[in-house]
Amino acid sequence: MLARDIMTQRVIAVRPQTPIKELAKTLSQNHISGTPVVDKNGKVVGVVSERDLLAKKGTQVKSIMT
Repeated sequence: MLARDIMTQRVIAVRPQTPIKELAKTLSQNHISGTPVVDKNGKVVGVVSERDLLAKKGTQVKSIMT
């Protein structure tokens, strides 16, 4: 099995300034457990997961992302 066999074809990403509530909604609606965090140029600056959402405190993605 290769990564392409199980990966999501359409990548859903969020920005560092995305509110935590919007992140939770995005993860839930898309049935995903994590997403890349990208800057305004589309460069990946981190990742955020359900675990981050549950284990860390903050109001924006930038305060809980890895």
